[in-house]
Amino acid sequence: MKDNILIIGGYGKVGRIISKHLTAAFAHKVVIAGRNFQKADALASELDHKAIAYSLDISNCTDIALLDKTKLVIMCIDQKDTAFAKLCIQKQVLYLDITANDLFIEQMALLDQEAIDN
Repeated sequence: MKDNILIIGGYGKVGRIISKHLTAAFAHKVVIAGRNFQKADALASELDHKAIAYSLDISNCTDIALLDKTKLVIMCIDQKDTAFAKLCIQKQVLYLDITANDLFIEQMALLDQEAIDN
């Protein structure tokens, strides 16, 4: 069942705030992910383990089983390309990006039709 919320960069400055609020509303459905598992695990511990810590480096993945259980990805890190967003579209996972990077926003806009098709 696709019901997890995956927050990538979920222990960073912005991601931490989002993780805390969503864990309060959706206990045991929030996955705090990033390259540093220890930071993700520390926040999960701070949240009484009502969130799940997960190690994930989006620059080195082409397919992850976690997306099969994920309904929504909230991206809280800056990215160099749209590869992970495309992976989410292919797996029919809702995707929300918290970025102010104009170039990246333009690249994401090019994925609109693919997102609609999926």
